[in-house]
Amino acid sequence: MAFADGFHTESPFGRAKSMWAANRDNDEGTAAVDRPSFDEQHGVTRFNSSQVVLRDDGVHLNATHRPSGKRNRAGQPIDYVSGCLSSQPASPVGGATGFPIHGFGFEQLDGGIVVLETELRLPRFLEGMDVGWWAQDGEGHNEQDFLEFTDYAAGHPGQWSATAAWIDHQTDHVSQGQALHRPFQTDGALHRYTTVIDGVTRTVRTYVDGSHDSALDYDWPPVWPRKPISLLLSFDLRAAYPGQAPTFVGTRAVVVRSVACYQDGAHAGHGIIGGGIAHGTTIATEH
Repeated sequence: MAFADGFHTESPFGRAKSMWAANRDNDEGTAAVDRPSFDEQHGVTRFNSSQVVLRDDGVHLNATHRPSGKRNRAGQPIDYVSGCLSSQPASPVGGATGFPIHGFGFEQLDGGIVVLETELRLPRFLEGMDVGWWAQDGEGHNEQDFLEFTDYAAGHPGQWSATAAWIDHQTDHVSQGQALHRPFQTDGALHRYTTVIDGVTRTVRTYVDGSHDSALDYDWPPVWPRKPISLLLSFDLRAAYPGQAPTFVGTRAVVVRSVACYQDGAHAGHGIIGGGIAHGTTIATEH
């Protein structure tokens, strides 16, 4: 096991020994400032550490109706503030300024196997929702979406979509799988999502509550990042299509109970930055 965090309430974010910081990046030098949506064209929220709350059932990434008086590049009002977690340490990931935390990063290795897993609960229904369980390098050149949960998809506006993807932003190459209208997106229940990055077969497979969802499978891209990428959990809100902007008032939450990363034995520890077992986290042994 390369990394595990059960989000114990005694393990605060943003400190020297922390696995996570409570914002999308540290370009302003603190997590307590507003940082923009990952979609600056259509995003209608901004990120702030105030929307990341540790509770007994896990970490809550909140989205709260709080008009900012600002607009996105499409001219739409940014009326929400949301939560995001990043495991990117200040170094040696490089690129965008990381956080002064212990953090975690991993590198996909040819011939090796990496497994990422999270347990999380989505809101029952939310127009404009874009919840990301993903990773990227410090420069933002490489993005791997273990799962991105939205109520829109390219070419399929208005459909509930789960997308698993590997994106090279320098070449615009995208390898992805996509599943529409899966019940785990709207039932409001806790689910376990497992991503197997297989460097032997050069494929990526996704399992939901232990069951393989082949619609989300895809092959490795021709070129993959030869550098560690760090984890992100984000509750973004977007108005990408007419009539699909969020309209709720109050607060909605994504609840994350745990995150873990495993490697095959032959490659254990290779390509890993930080990680380990987070404070207060216990590992259950199945019999």
